[in-house]
Amino acid sequence: MVVKLQWEVILILVKAGPKYEDQYPKGVSHFLEKLAFHSCSEFDDINDYLQQKDYPSPAIECQRARDFIMYASFGLAANSSDLVKILASSVLQPKLLDDEVDFARKMISNELLVQTLQPPVDPVLNDLLLRTAYGNKHLGYPQFCPEKNIATITRSDLQRFMHQFYRPERMTLIGVGIDHDTLLQSAQDNFFPWKPSFAQAQDSPVVDETEFASVYTGGSATLERDLKQYHAPLPEMAHLGLGFEGPSTEDIKSYVCMNVLQSLLGGGGSFSAGGPGKGMYSRFYTEVLNNFYWVNSCQALSHPYKDSSVFMVQASCEPEMLDKLVGVVIRELRTLEMVLPSLSDNDLNRAKSHLKSLFLMSLEMKPVLFEDLGRQLLHKDKKPPVEEWIECIKSSTREQLRDVLHKMLQSNPTVVGYGKCQNFPDYEE
Repeated sequence: MVVKLQWEVILILVKAGPKYEDQYPKGVSHFLEKLAFHSCSEFDDINDYLQQKDYPSPAIECQRARDFIMYASFGLAANSSDLVKILASSVLQPKLLDDEVDFARKMISNELLVQTLQPPVDPVLNDLLLRTAYGNKHLGYPQFCPEKNIATITRSDLQRFMHQFYRPERMTLIGVGIDHDTLLQSAQDNFFPWKPSFAQAQDSPVVDETEFASVYTGGSATLERDLKQYHAPLPEMAHLGLGFEGPSTEDIKSYVCMNVLQSLLGGGGSFSAGGPGKGMYSRFYTEVLNNFYWVNSCQALSHPYKDSSVFMVQASCEPEMLDKLVGVVIRELRTLEMVLPSLSDNDLNRAKSHLKSLFLMSLEMKPVLFEDLGRQLLHKDKKPPVEEWIECIKSSTREQLRDVLHKMLQSNPTVVGYGKCQNFPDYEE
């Protein structure tokens, strides 16, 4: 006899994160991520409890984004009440003991040290670009705790932040693979009456979201670092991030057009094993990587938010060619703007098909599915059906794509460099 086990994922998204650290030491969200699922009113040690219950590992997880903090639990459907209890206790009633806060300091210090010794390029470059794009304000606040704040952030800072932002109207409870009525009953049993350990949040004034609206500014910044030792035996690379203001996720049609443009440009590394779905016919491959031997990588990306988005090109080359790389990328963006009205059906349909494929495949992964669901419920109070997104992709016209690209290119550019940046171009150029 075969027994089929039903797995489920339950999570809470809190509308908090670095964006909301206006009146707090920068880095409190980073601390809260590290302090998630430690001791709380219901459990002295959640990990011991999970081991006793023989839960799979990892059964719990916390991640922070710029505009939300996510607490997730994974397990069998039969244990749904346990999973909700763990989430509720961790989010509402953490003890935040002094030794736990000190342990979080060490974890964050080690994380920043690893970035120095073996720097992951993408997180560092993306953080630098967004901080510059939004003028170091709200969405431009640092994703990582600044080193100077590690020793000074206190338990009181964390409690004050949670008191202001960990409120019922700023939280969304999501279940994937669980019966809706069962989830509702578990929420009622574990979240109410609402008694957070960091104060009675319902007595504090409702947060005015307009106070945290992010304004795109553009600008230029570099982060000098000797990356030669990390690329051996390959040549040392300097990394470029070039960004423009894109449409917010509230403007669905324009947002979808931005993603079609991203698919049209595509890109990747100068070496690829090929194969279906690699985007080898995208413009950054055919017009940049295939024509400029010194370009190591070139790829279109986007960072979408409710306030606005950043359309980004991430590229790399040897340090002495960095100024030329900026010119090559901008020239290709301008060229695309000019040729869009006469773009062939084959190229346009290929980009749309590639985007639809990536979109549908990503929704087959539960982590992507519940993060997508949570983001949309946090910001829109509803989730547009998949068919609506697909129809938006299919109906995007050349004129709409050109209008969105033209508007993005009219914004102040954000230009950032990472690595050896002696040949980084002057912003006014």
